[in-house]
Amino acid sequence: MMTNKDLRRFARERWRKFWPTVLAAFVLLFSVYIALAMGFSFVLSPFLLTSFLPGIEELRRGISLSISGILLALLGFVLVMYLIITSFSILYMALKSIRGQKLSPFDIFYTLRPENYPMQLRVLAYSLLYTAIPWLFSLMTFFLFGSSANNPILSMAEEVFFNVLIGVFLMFFLCTPFLLLETKSIGLIDAMKKSAEWMKPERARFFRHVLYFLGLRLIANVLAEMWGYILENSILPGFFLMFFFLLFLSPYYILVQAAFYQDILSKKKTEQERSEVQSGAQEEREDETQAAVEAETKEDSGLAVEEERKAGAPEFEADPKPEVELKSEAEPKPEVELKSEADVEPQAAVEAETKEDPGLAVEEEPKEELSFEEARKRYTDYKEEEES
Repeated sequence: MMTNKDLRRFARERWRKFWPTVLAAFVLLFSVYIALAMGFSFVLSPFLLTSFLPGIEELRRGISLSISGILLALLGFVLVMYLIITSFSILYMALKSIRGQKLSPFDIFYTLRPENYPMQLRVLAYSLLYTAIPWLFSLMTFFLFGSSANNPILSMAEEVFFNVLIGVFLMFFLCTPFLLLETKSIGLIDAMKKSAEWMKPERARFFRHVLYFLGLRLIANVLAEMWGYILENSILPGFFLMFFFLLFLSPYYILVQAAFYQDILSKKKTEQERSEVQSGAQEEREDETQAAVEAETKEDSGLAVEEERKAGAPEFEADPKPEVELKSEAEPKPEVELKSEADVEPQAAVEAETKEDPGLAVEEEPKEELSFEEARKRYTDYKEEEES
């Protein structure tokens, strides 16, 4: 969010590019204004053709006066509505300038476009509310004190009070015309409520802008009065004062209002993004917490099932000791290659006898390789000794 000084500096930078387009837009606006007035005046031209007939001159005068009054009232109404509605186009152009968008002098007719209906009715209603209290105050001072044109002090007091009332009104409803211009479907009451809500924390900050521009207006009026007094009531100071307000101070003030509105929008957007990020982080934390709770629940349920299984299982004694295999200390016998079935039978008998007495550890010497005859002889001697 920009400070007041930065916001005004930004508005002045935009004014340098803004004022030529605004000047061209004003010229275009008043050209259409003059053309409209001339178009109404031509309605009376047919009665001029009957001026050479003396017999119906009185009738012509009565008809022309009545029609002229009606047309004059209609002309005034159309021009007032035309100027009020197109004045809000300046706000639209200022907002485009603040956003860096391309401007055109024809943007002055933005609020007159048919596709924007019924925005025009809401703009007119807002204009009545915007000017009701200040203009009532001006009428009251006129009836009480007369015209303030010849009284510099009264003129200054009226200027101060008028601008303070406008500033207080904008402290609540500054965003209303911008909301009407941007959101054409929104109603006037809804736009004013939304504006009052947005401006609630910004009123003190905007009131400092009101005081700043009020000070500029007072300084300009004092300098114009002093210049007029020196020049002995010359119209030149008033002429320059009008151009100062028209080309600098009023566009500058409107640009500040548009920048203030855009600053509020940026602040609201940042808060919305921050809330979305926080809500997303909160949802992630909740998901993580829920996942942790589910994991703990599953772990607890697994432990409970294990404890129930252990509680229901029978108690067993310690595992029996494994049988100790008796290994022979003697070295392994060398393998004897037997080439016939007769060699296999003595060896199988020896293995069978060894299996019958597993508890005995027989120490055997390593045998040499024997021929078939020696092996048979030794086996026969061994059997005879065993039988005896």
